[in-house]
Amino acid sequence: RLTKAGEALIPQARRVLADLERAVFHCRAVAAGGVGHLKVGSIGAALNSVTPHLVHGIRERVPGLVVQLTQMDSPVQLAALHAGELDFGIVRAAEPVAGIALEDLFSEPMIVALSSDHRLAAVDRVTAVDLSEEFFVLWPRTASPLFHDQVLAYCREAGVEPRIAMEGADIETQLGLVSAGIGVSPQPASFANLRRRNVTFRPLADAPTSTVQLAWRAT
Repeated sequence: RLTKAGEALIPQARRVLADLERAVFHCRAVAAGGVGHLKVGSIGAALNSVTPHLVHGIRERVPGLVVQLTQMDSPVQLAALHAGELDFGIVRAAEPVAGIALEDLFSEPMIVALSSDHRLAAVDRVTAVDLSEEFFVLWPRTASPLFHDQVLAYCREAGVEPRIAMEGADIETQLGLVSAGIGVSPQPASFANLRRRNVTFRPLADAPTSTVQLAWRAT
């Protein structure tokens, strides 16, 4: 077990390691004629929408900049920002916390992923009541607490108690489960850009929205 002194050392040690890694990247970039590097985190949905455009814009404005992009869940990004392990992150529905600045990028509605042979795959718009007899494939609450709670609230407001069949740690796993007919999966609309065999996305009636945000460590 760590002593109290050891526990106190952990945050500083993580910052030292992050600074060391940053220095190595910077030296390599300089040696290659670059001007430095930027460590960026992003939720998976944003990688299918806004993140590539942001990274492209940054590289156009700062030629030679090395960008290290990592897919990370929102809570992990916030912890990494606190520890100095990221320069900025693209998160979903993060609540204000001390030391982290947030700026809203865009809001998007919730949609539902269905197997292509599902009875609802051909309808124009799915309601919460339509899903009352379905099993659900969800994100773990630890990955996206507010979105997870939003899914449950959307169903419960319509008198539907979601029956959770399975959870998936990433979108590929969840869509694989949907494709196999394990359940339906409410998702942010950005994921409709994905093309997955035997998976159809449909709008949800009265769908709640969630906000994608830019997050960075406040100084």
